[in-house]
Amino acid sequence: MSLQSHHTSFVLDSANPTWEGDLLYLLKVAENNPLFRHPNDSELLKVHWDGDKSLAIGYGYDLVQNKARAITDLTAVGITLTPAQIDAINALSGSYTSVPAALASLTLPGEANAVDLLNRALTPRIDAFEDFLSDPRISVLLSDFREKAVLVSMWYHGESKYFGTEANPSNMVRALQNGNRAEVWYEIRCGSSKNGADGPGVVKRRFFEADYFGLYEAGTTATSISEDEAKEVLRAYTRHRDRIIQYEQDWGLTPAWATPGDQEAATNYIEVANGAADGYDRAIANTLEESLQIARTRLIATEVTARGIIRTIDGEVLIGQDVDYVTPKQTYSKDDTTTLVGKDKNDLILGGAGNDRLDGGLGDDILIGGAGVDTYVVQGHDILIDSGRNLILYNGALIAGVFTGDGSGSTFVGEDGRTLVFNSPGNLTLGATDSITFQNQTGSAAFAGHDFGLFLREPSLAPATTATQVGDSDNNNLSGTAVNDLIVGNGGRDLLQGESGDDVLFADAQITLPAGPDYGGTTPYADAVGDFVNGGSGADTLIGGALSDALMGAEGDDLRLAA
Repeated sequence: MSLQSHHTSFVLDSANPTWEGDLLYLLKVAENNPLFRHPNDSELLKVHWDGDKSLAIGYGYDLVQNKARAITDLTAVGITLTPAQIDAINALSGSYTSVPAALASLTLPGEANAVDLLNRALTPRIDAFEDFLSDPRISVLLSDFREKAVLVSMWYHGESKYFGTEANPSNMVRALQNGNRAEVWYEIRCGSSKNGADGPGVVKRRFFEADYFGLYEAGTTATSISEDEAKEVLRAYTRHRDRIIQYEQDWGLTPAWATPGDQEAATNYIEVANGAADGYDRAIANTLEESLQIARTRLIATEVTARGIIRTIDGEVLIGQDVDYVTPKQTYSKDDTTTLVGKDKNDLILGGAGNDRLDGGLGDDILIGGAGVDTYVVQGHDILIDSGRNLILYNGALIAGVFTGDGSGSTFVGEDGRTLVFNSPGNLTLGATDSITFQNQTGSAAFAGHDFGLFLREPSLAPATTATQVGDSDNNNLSGTAVNDLIVGNGGRDLLQGESGDDVLFADAQITLPAGPDYGGTTPYADAVGDFVNGGSGADTLIGGALSDALMGAEGDDLRLAA
């Protein structure tokens, strides 16, 4: 989440446990791991083509990039250059696919000289890196810890390629400015390798560097992590999930809870990065499942176990946006209608502060909308944790309307025959394999505000004896006759049903209607929850009130007016 706490344990180079020691270790492995592992092999001390259209010597000292100072640096570390070698260095330009003949014999005296040469190349780059961060347009304070070692390693490798410019910083730098550790981790792990386009060597490097930078604050465990930090981690995962899963499938190992799960790339570069043969010889790089486990465990404990819900979450854990997250290329809206989609297992999905669409997919999911008017797409035996104005979609149709009690006080039957039973909490049966549990609604009184568009009424109202009925400030349940009725709800959250006949129903106080049929329009659920007005059969006139009323005409040519 934040970058206020840094990783202070330097575990790469036991002989030099500092950020500089870590930096050198990272660069030695990344730039010339064979030399690092075999320092006495003179062939590894020669000029070589680095595979990226350039020439290097030692630990990635780029002779083309450092052309202006190469002769001075090479002389300073103990090489006596021949006139032919000096001429060849001065003539360097453009790109290369092989080593020029005049430089083929240029060899460093030993591995220590290669380290000296690396330090000479590093010094001005570290100065430039610190100048970049301290520029008023960037203004990022980074202390001398592991995080700095990783970022300087990336700066040495690519500078503006990964960091952008002061005027146009990269997504990673913007995340640093925002103190969003999880987004920085994502950009290092996936974004900086161009989805693998820069080759497997960079993929391996970024797997390791991302986890050495750290997805979490130092010392974080599933019990010590804050709920906010856990959500920030999984919010970043949710934003980039499709790209992350594809990346892991191509280069690492997809998690068991993803679809497809447990798919390993032809070469698992996470294992390569941790290995000794062609990696860093440290168990630092984690699979995605290992990386997210702390955050997942914390939120499952908070949102599932602590609520007394007995359900195994073996699918996704997704988190919506509380505010719009803006990058130069894309805005991730807090009104999330695209990313909060589960897979075929039991998912936990939490909406953000906006109007989200939560779709658990197959499996028995737990869906928590949070603030806003959320839409729940249900399938399987899903649990909804929310209150107030929300929408439920099942098989593409809206689940809403009137449920009439059977006299028990705990069972209500909808007009479509579906049954809502309260046994703390309420459960609505949708089909043989599908149901909804309303975790927050433990009794019929919890639906007094018509949560989820469900309107509960007690059974067998006495038949109306008059065509004019007027409610009061309470929550009235008024039903018309077979003739043309006038029903006025007045205050409260009322259920008004005209039955047959050409009825006029007012959600609130009776008003004088303007002439003509084009007055207003209907906006159900636009404000606080109001009344449910159902005209029934006949040509009815339905008039909404000051609150957000549901106006349903049923059969006939109806006129619906919103106040």
